[in-house]
Amino acid sequence: MGLAAGSVLLALGVAGASAAGATPRETADQVTLTVTFAGTGQGLVETSPPSGIDCASTCSAQFPVGTSVSLIARAISSAAPLLKGSAFAGWSSVSGSNCVPDTHGGIGGNQCYTTDLSGDTTIQATFNLKPWPCVAPAVKGRTLATAKLFLKAHKCRVGTVTSAFSARWKKGRVMDQNPAAGWQRESGAIDLVISKGRR
Repeated sequence: MGLAAGSVLLALGVAGASAAGATPRETADQVTLTVTFAGTGQGLVETSPPSGIDCASTCSAQFPVGTSVSLIARAISSAAPLLKGSAFAGWSSVSGSNCVPDTHGGIGGNQCYTTDLSGDTTIQATFNLKPWPCVAPAVKGRTLATAKLFLKAHKCRVGTVTSAFSARWKKGRVMDQNPAAGWQRESGAIDLVISKGRR
């Protein structure tokens, strides 16, 4: 089953099980694994079996001593033009066992591992807001050539260009733009409508 967008997968396996299917080592001792969040962005935490952690803020669960943990971070992104999406910024071990980032086989570098938890452990996931390089300038009333220069100066670019008749705007002038001035778009593309003049 696939992961929902914007989640952190916590995959757990018990150390001591053999490839031949031997039963995991049995122990009554429990340790607490806590996941905390930091940064200006957002992310979620879910668990695969065994369940125990399911939250969007600080959460914890108990597991047998010796449990091995794999963490995979997924940030929340936003399609809304005025809201910045989030990006995963990294792991840090606050206390207890270390969570070592996997820079090779991880999902986009968002994976880390702890092995054989021997005591209470707190792992922190940091998510930061992604920068938005393009903030749409006001280009209504300008020619297409001038609009392109304004967009470039604001780290934006021309997106889809369409045309329509207008009794207000002179032929060849920008009569509408999407998004409006001041709005942000991750792709940087600003769609323009060019006046065809009066019908």
